Amino acid sequence: MYDGIEEFLQSHSHLMPIRYAYKDIKKMTKGFRDKLGEGGFRSVYKGKLSNVATWGPLNIV
Repeated sequence: MYDGIEEFLQSHSHLMPIRYAYKDIKKMTKGFRDKLGEGGFRSVYKGKLSNVATWGPLNIV
């Protein structure tokens, strides 16, 4: 099977998280314009990902 989470994620690359630069996140959220609320650690903003057709929350950490 898999020796650990890293090996699992590498063999299932479509599950790997995507890292975005701050400038890209700022653009996706239109300058953090639409605040949806606050989570346990940070504020949550509405944003649009260029490679995804739907809107969804982005948690800025």
